This record gives sequence, C-alpha cells and structure tokens, in this order.
Amino acid sequence: MKRRYMEYTVHLKLIGEFIERIIYLVNNQTKSQSIEFQLAIAGFDHTLELIKNFKPSDVINKEHQQLVSGLTEWINVIKGANRFGFLI
Repeated sequence: MKRRYMEYTVHLKLIGEFIERIIYLVNNQTKSQSIEFQLAIAGFDHTLELIKNFKPSDVINKEHQQLVSGLTEWINVIKGANRFGFLI
C-alpha cells in the first residue's frame, strides 16, 4: 500500500512539472517549440492515465476524482486551443 501511494505522489509531481512546462511553452510560443509542446502534452496524457488508474482509499476518493476531472478538463482546453491555432 505504501508503495502505491509513493508512486501516486511521483505521478502528481510529474503532472505538476508537465503543467509548468506547458504553461511556459504557451507563454513563450515559437514555431520551433511545436514538437516540444506536443511531447509535453503526450507526457501529461500518459501520466494522467496513470493517475486515473490509481484506486485510492475511500478517504481520498472524492478528492482524487475531482483532481482527475480538473486535470482532464484543463488538458482538453489546452488541446482545443492548440487544435484551433490559438497556441503553438
């Protein structure tokens, strides 16, 4: 059980790092960063899937579901803005 929670915290840390990177790339856009942006999005998606698959205890389940929902909405907005040319 302890190992699972340690892995969960590592994944949360990674999500935070991807969020920071994506925000940086959005705020400092250049055409040459397009591939880096796509890699950051892919890394975020992969890590989010790992977090989604985590089965938390009942004590934090509601918060976990809210976190997953919020992160999913955030990345979908970023992807949508990128798809319509508002971002890199």
